Formats: sequence, structure tokens, C-alpha cells
Amino acid sequence: MTRAQEPRMQQRYPNLKFLILTLPLIVFLVWSAVTYVTLSRVAMREARTIGVVKTYDASNHGRYGFQYEVSGIVHDGWHYPGYCPPDSPRIGESSQVFYDPRNPSKAELCRFSELSRSELGPLPFIVVLVVIIVLIARYKT
Repeated sequence: MTRAQEPRMQQRYPNLKFLILTLPLIVFLVWSAVTYVTLSRVAMREARTIGVVKTYDASNHGRYGFQYEVSGIVHDGWHYPGYCPPDSPRIGESSQVFYDPRNPSKAELCRFSELSRSELGPLPFIVVLVVIIVLIARYKT
């Protein structure tokens, strides 16, 4: 491309770099919103049972393995501390398990409503970042 063609290319696609910057942010924004809605719907119908914390896996974000029974079927699940309490359950300790009655293999040691709220954490920051990028793109053109 010659130097004479460069300004024409910039005029033709002035916001391409801003689109490349904002697209991953918008995808993350949509993904977080969909996850929030999904977890909120599960929270409305969640059921409870008692389970036992069985293992601790420090190499995988410090997750805790637990086991619980629903309708005579034993299920296993993983709890990642930091998203919601309990932060450090003890191995062998009985704990309340919240599960989706439509899919009993989907369970957590905390309420699904708490998990759904944790999905909203980065959303204000992402929205502000996208707005700033859009304003800069408009200012530059």
C-alpha cells in the first residue's frame, strides 16, 4: 500500500481498532448477563439437601469437592471459595447443598442467588470501559 492510499484506508475504516477493542468486552458483558439470568432462574427453584465435604484441591483454585444425595442418587460437586460462603469448609463436615431440581447434578454450597450476584461484579467496570472507548472513537472521527 502506498502512502497515498493510507489516508483513504483510514477514512474508510477509522473505528476498526475501536471495534477490535470493544468486541471482547461486549462479548464478556453479554456472557455475564446471560449467566446472571440463568443463575437467577435456578435460584427461584433451588432445593436443599445435606452433603459432606470430601476433598480439597489446592491446585485448582482451592476448590472443595462435596457429595450429596438426591432421590437416592449420589452426586458429586465442586465449590470454589471466594464467590460465596463458605470460604473454607472442613473436610468431613456436613454442609447444606443447594441444587437445581431440574438438574440435580448442578449444585453449590451456597445459594444460587449469591452466585448470580457475583456475576454482576465486573459489569459496571466493563460498561464504563465500553462507553469510554466509544466516546474516544467518536471524538477521533
